[in-house]
Amino acid sequence: MNKNLTLLANMAKIDLLVENPLTLQSKQLTGYPTLRRIKSGEYRIIYQINNDILEILVLRIGKRNDAEVYRQLGHLV
Repeated sequence: MNKNLTLLANMAKIDLLVENPLTLQSKQLTGYPTLRRIKSGEYRIIYQINNDILEILVLRIGKRNDAEVYRQLGHLV
């Protein structure tokens, strides 16, 4: 997939999160009770929902098979 299509696919997933963050199939990240992830092709979008002020923080986007997306998450929360 070319970079522009990948970017558009990731943005579409983020738009869906904004519309309703609980409708997408997401998983809680082990060891990070406030973080969740969703799939976007071969990419993963790591995010956090702050219900108090209804905001979604997208913390990282990276390839699933490149563990970089999961490294150093402790610095982000």
